[in-house]
Amino acid sequence: MPPPLAIPIIGRGPWRGVFLIFAACLFVILVQYASIQGPGTQTHENLLRFSINRVRPTIGARHTTRHHSRILHRRRPQVPRVSARLENELTPELKHLKSQTFRNLSSRPPPAQVEALIRPLLAISKDLEQREFSLLIKSAGLSNLQDLTDEVLQAAKDNQRANTITYNTAISTCRAKGNVKRAMKIFDEMIQADYQPDIATYNTLMGVCENGKDLKQALSLDEDRKKRNVKEDLSYLKSLAAVHGAADDWESALGMLGKMKASGYYPDVDAFNTVINACVKVASNTSLTNALCLLDDFENNNLCWNLQTENLAVETYAKSGMPDTAISLFNSMKRRTQRSYMAVLKAYAISVNRKESTEHTWKDAMTTFQSMKRTSLRRNNVIYNTLYNILGTAGQWELCLEVFASMERDGVRPNLYHYVTVLSALAKQGQWSKAMELVGSMEKRGIKAEGRVYSTLIRAVTRARDVPQQALNIVQDFEAKGVTPNPVTFVELIRMFGTYGMWEKALIYLDKFESTPSPPDYQFLHNINTQAYNAAIKACFDAKQYDKAISLYKRMGEGVVECNQYTYETMIIGLSSAKEWEMAVEVLEEARNDGQKPTESMYINVVNVLESAGKDKLANKYYEQSVSQSIAKSPDGLKGI
Repeated sequence: MPPPLAIPIIGRGPWRGVFLIFAACLFVILVQYASIQGPGTQTHENLLRFSINRVRPTIGARHTTRHHSRILHRRRPQVPRVSARLENELTPELKHLKSQTFRNLSSRPPPAQVEALIRPLLAISKDLEQREFSLLIKSAGLSNLQDLTDEVLQAAKDNQRANTITYNTAISTCRAKGNVKRAMKIFDEMIQADYQPDIATYNTLMGVCENGKDLKQALSLDEDRKKRNVKEDLSYLKSLAAVHGAADDWESALGMLGKMKASGYYPDVDAFNTVINACVKVASNTSLTNALCLLDDFENNNLCWNLQTENLAVETYAKSGMPDTAISLFNSMKRRTQRSYMAVLKAYAISVNRKESTEHTWKDAMTTFQSMKRTSLRRNNVIYNTLYNILGTAGQWELCLEVFASMERDGVRPNLYHYVTVLSALAKQGQWSKAMELVGSMEKRGIKAEGRVYSTLIRAVTRARDVPQQALNIVQDFEAKGVTPNPVTFVELIRMFGTYGMWEKALIYLDKFESTPSPPDYQFLHNINTQAYNAAIKACFDAKQYDKAISLYKRMGEGVVECNQYTYETMIIGLSSAKEWEMAVEVLEEARNDGQKPTESMYINVVNVLESAGKDKLANKYYEQSVSQSIAKSPDGLKGI
């Protein structure tokens, strides 16, 4: 029978077991507390950490951890703890200096103030602890003070306060700008100082390689990790997948999901989001198909979409040609970020570009943009540029200028890309006078006009079709300013001269185009040479300079420039106009031999020129070919040019 006093305390009800567990935990805490008394006594925080770790298996872990965090971090900025030994050795003045400095650094002051705060602490670096050095390195690195970061790191080494964590912190300061070269320099110093890198080191380096888009260095680091027998974890594998994604290697990023499972890790939501982001970034048909499959796989893997997944889904649906699905998903989202609005505006741009799509119009895009202005989210350059593209495609050039005028009041400074997009909207409607005014305001801001600006202006003049002298003035203007036309500008010039019947000028600028090397930004336009020749051939045919046009076509056939479908179509239309039936038939056969599918217009003109030359039998042959290939509509549809 228990003692009389224990009966009312413990009782016989359901709380008996809870009380016994609590008493046992309290006894363990008291024993441990008694064993750590003396010169090396733990602080209140350390004791609290110990006691909660002991009690956590008994009490609800989630509640205990949250309560523990509130106790430890209430009203405590990033001020490092100081050991009892060093605390006793510091004077009150030094204690106040350190405490005040770290409190000020925790508020992220401007770079000049950061340096002014750190310098006095470097003078007493022998009194700093390792964690304090790490915080100083982090503050200097976030302020992009590389020299100061190196000084703090060197002071830590001189005072024997450096360790792996110190070097990891120094490497992490290179992540924001993707400075792979500097990160590797710090890593090499770490190895030379005989500090062994851990998985956190490699994880941090992968983050730097991701922002620096240096896949080769990341793979080299992965091999180094294997040689040092540092075990990979899920976070590291996700970082490696992100590096592959940043380098547009979506296939390898996708393969990292299988590697996670093979290594015994279950891919979480962040892992799937990382791989989906890699697929969406490339935006090829195959990568987008895989992104859609991964979105469907969430339920199969017992995962739920988070906000980032929803943003990626909106972007995936938009780029996959499903703008209506993307917009519907956006409208159903409870929370939205800047990326959400960027993705849905791209969906609106695709929807407006589709002539057959009427469900979502430019007005819906403007409504979405206005709703974003009512939030605290910042409208950035991409959002404004996408909106200009939508309004320009819809022919709303006046509203486009109105939004452009309000952009700076919204805190976004116009750049060259904004001007080019707005100029393109004006060019589509032939508003060359408004475009010229906009270029004038651009130059007043100190933004130098380049080839893209002038090619857009020329396009605007060409659409107007009544100001050939203005076009020539534009050409003379950019030549006087020493602006070198880019390949697109040359093509626009050749087309413009062809529109006004100035075939000689068109050929002159074709020669200039061939003699001017393409800038690196335009080398991806592999068909730009074909476009230039097509424009010159059309200019010669329009001016009835048939021999010149045929000569240009033969130059293309010699392997100088590749022919495309438009080349063959332009030639057949021009040769039909010149009654050159033999060469028209020859060009049609060359197109078929070149793997180009003849168009309806090509068959129509070949049949017509053969009929006009009295070659009815041959005309019927090509007509039957067009019918068998389901190109010609009917005999009545075969009309002349």
